[in-house]
Amino acid sequence: MTKKIGLYNEKRNKGRPWVVRWFGEYDPASGKQRRYSKSFRLKVAAEQFQAVKVQEFGQGARRDGTRETVLGDFLKDWLRIRKTELRPSSLELYDRTVKRLLGHFGKDSRLTDITPQKAAAFVGEQKSLAIGHEARSGPNGHVSSLRGNARPSLRPPCSGDF
Repeated sequence: MTKKIGLYNEKRNKGRPWVVRWFGEYDPASGKQRRYSKSFRLKVAAEQFQAVKVQEFGQGARRDGTRETVLGDFLKDWLRIRKTELRPSSLELYDRTVKRLLGHFGKDSRLTDITPQKAAAFVGEQKSLAIGHEARSGPNGHVSSLRGNARPSLRPPCSGDF
């Protein structure tokens, strides 16, 4: 993400030639950043505004005023958009994944609050659940997939399997 807050002199804008520009937060729904700007007649006013923005962003203020996207709305919209291009079996897998995500994070969780550490904890939790599932399924504890439709292993059991 571009963190620069730039001050530019736009010669073509005669009435308010001084422009302060900055980029907003990354929007996971669109995959893009929105660009913001504010124009000023005097350079001094533009510099003051730029200094205020630098201070606000340095203290952790949001870079744009867009509403906070919550996980439940984002996943519902994402599934609705992708529904036409997915096979029924894939859609079923995504539905189950959405239920697990909502069960872990909650439907009202803001996307900006889901950090890489929280995502890694979720993945670790899912892996530990899958390992627990593997230990319970199959004649020798072998599973060919995490979806639960495991086939028995064709290899002969070794001494470590008992």
